[in-house]
Amino acid sequence: MRNLNKIWYSVRHLLSVYTTGYSLGKTHTGKRHSDLKTVFAMGSHNEIYELIRCELVTEGRQLLWRSRGLRLLHVVIGILVHRRDNYSVNLDYNMIKQTLKLNNIKQLITMEIPQTYKYDLEQYVKSLPVGNEDLVHTNVIGPFLKCYKFL
Repeated sequence: MRNLNKIWYSVRHLLSVYTTGYSLGKTHTGKRHSDLKTVFAMGSHNEIYELIRCELVTEGRQLLWRSRGLRLLHVVIGILVHRRDNYSVNLDYNMIKQTLKLNNIKQLITMEIPQTYKYDLEQYVKSLPVGNEDLVHTNVIGPFLKCYKFL
């Protein structure tokens, strides 16, 4: 049943974007689509990632920061979807934003998460320059903190 709901959601979303030109989030009248909550509550790792990625403003962003940020976002969403599906954690955009903070990323590394995600987070933290971790990390996650589409 859950897979059927995911397929139905994907078809509805594609038809909506094709016919109206609007993605999920707020409509042209400023009202929220009820589907937005559905994406966070039932959507797959990749559906949630693509939803957020498509809404980011990327003008003026250096490719290095953008690619690091998107990779980090992909890993964090994977972890949160895993926690949602296995530990009944509520997932929304604010949860993603909070998890993207550096101290929370370091805390995730110590938690029970899939090994591949743990490895990716460890590599990310190790790649930050010593002494400038917060500054560099702020540049990496900056676009996600300014994405007001989902608030």
